[in-house]
This record gives sequence, structure tokens and C-alpha cells, in this order.
Amino acid sequence: MAPKPSARKGKSADKVAANTSNPDIDPDIESDAVNGTNRNFSGSSKHVPKESNRKRDQREHDYELATQHAEKKQRASDRRQERLAEQDEEMLVQQDEETEREAQLRRFAANQQARNDKLSAQPVTARTPGASGSGSVSNSNSNSAPTASASHAQATGGQGHLASNPPLIPVPDSMAVVTMSGIRKDMGLVDSPATIRDFICLAALDLGVLWKRQNKTQLGNLYSLSLERIPELQRFENNWAAEYITHNIFNHRRTYANKKQNKLIKASNGADDEDDNDAGGGGDDGDSHKEEGNGEGLDGSDDKRSDDAEHPNSRPTTPR
Repeated sequence: MAPKPSARKGKSADKVAANTSNPDIDPDIESDAVNGTNRNFSGSSKHVPKESNRKRDQREHDYELATQHAEKKQRASDRRQERLAEQDEEMLVQQDEETEREAQLRRFAANQQARNDKLSAQPVTARTPGASGSGSVSNSNSNSAPTASASHAQATGGQGHLASNPPLIPVPDSMAVVTMSGIRKDMGLVDSPATIRDFICLAALDLGVLWKRQNKTQLGNLYSLSLERIPELQRFENNWAAEYITHNIFNHRRTYANKKQNKLIKASNGADDEDDNDAGGGGDDGDSHKEEGNGEGLDGSDDKRSDDAEHPNSRPTTPR
């Protein structure tokens, strides 16, 4: 007996019609129900390859190494920034009532000046009239570069081209024969090394302390930093010219500070004497103040003489 397909077909059609009439059923689910498939199990037939233990361990090991290298590089960068900040704070004078923004601008200006000095410091070259047809001298140092290069070319005997690595100037046997003009001549500069003087003035050297009692580490940092900012000092062996110039400028500044302090002391002692004389009974006090003033003046002069005696090229001061 043959089956009745019409009955089965009618039941499935009624089921689809019932599902279609229900608005809450998702049409995608409806289509899956009609087709007799399930989307959730459509991808179950694909095989995902499993990662081996060796590859997984290698990947984790590479990740750990990359993380360690990144951390080391970051720590090195942080330490370098800290050293630069400490060097700036140690070498430069902290201004009174200076804000953090002003301190940053001051350090930025100092760094820019150092970069400009390094870029502008090029090897000194001179051209002979026969080589280019004109006796022009080319140099790209500072503002006084043309005059400096010309004088240096004359001092070297009119050579057409200076060696890129000139021989170092040895340390003299006696500092008594060293003069600032001689150092300027060896450096190829005609004018006074104002750059060095201005740079030394930025250093926080205590003028109240003798030269032999200054901080050696601070002086060493100052000498090494002066080589970077003033490349002409690299011509001197063991950087003895930077030490000599620093010592010379320190003595001049210390002498000037002592003279100024003695003038203030004498002025204050003179004012005290006038007040005592006006009071009418201060003869003895005036004499005592004079003796104290003379004693302080002698102490200041003795201090200055002892400091000047350290420098072999300093001139003795005669008491007035």
C-alpha cells in the first residue's frame, strides 16, 4: 500500500506557517530549522592544529627576553637622564626664587648652547693665494672666527692646510712661564677667551674656600665639560690649559670679592666710629672698632696673599 505523502507534506507546511506567523522567532533560526541544520555545530567538522609544547615554550621564552631587553633599555635611559639632571644641578648655579619652568628653560638653553658650540667648532683651514687665487681664510667657529683663523695660519708659518689631528701641546715644566696670551695663541684665538670665562662663571665654585680646598670631583667635571663646549682645549695634553684658566679666573674673582668685602667692612666701621663720636663717650670704643677693622682687613689681605701664592703666575699685592 502506497504512503500518503500529501499528509506529511501538509503537516510540515503547517509547521512552517506556524513558525512564520510567530514574530518572536529569528528568521535565521527559522531557516536552520527548515533546512534541518544547526549553525552552532557548523564549524565542528574543521580540525584546529594544536600548538606543540616546544613551540609554546620557545614563544614564551622569546617574549620574556624581549621584555627584559626593553626594561634594561628603559632603566639605562632613566639613569642617563638622572645623571644629566644631576650634572646640571651640580655645575650650574641655582638662581634664587627660581621656578621649575625657569630651571627647565635654563637647562635647555645651556644644552642648546653646548650643541651650537659643538656644531660650529670645525677644523681650521687656510687657503694659499696660489691654490684658489685669493688669500681668503675659511673657518666656521665663533664670531671672531675669521680673525682667529688668520692669526693661527700666520702663527703656523703660513701653511696651506692644517693637519686634522695636530700634535698635542705638552704640559710645561714650570707654570711660571705660562701666560693667558700664550694659551690663546696656541688655541688659535686672538681675543680674550670670553667663552671660557663666562662658562667658568656658571660653575658653583665657593669663593670663600681656597683653591686647594675646592671639591676635586666638581673641578674634574668642570674640566671635562669644558672640553665638550670648547673643542679648542683638546689641543692641550692632559687638559692642563683648562685647569690653568680655571685657576686664573678663580683667583681674579676671589681677589675682587675680597676687595669688595673689605670696602664694605671699612665703610661699616667708619659709620660706627661717627656714631660713637656723636654720642660723646665712645673714644675707646672707636679705637677698638678701628683695631677690629684693621684686624679684619689684615685677615682678608693675608687670605688673598695665601691664595695668590698658590698660583705661580699671580702677582703679589703690596699693602697700601
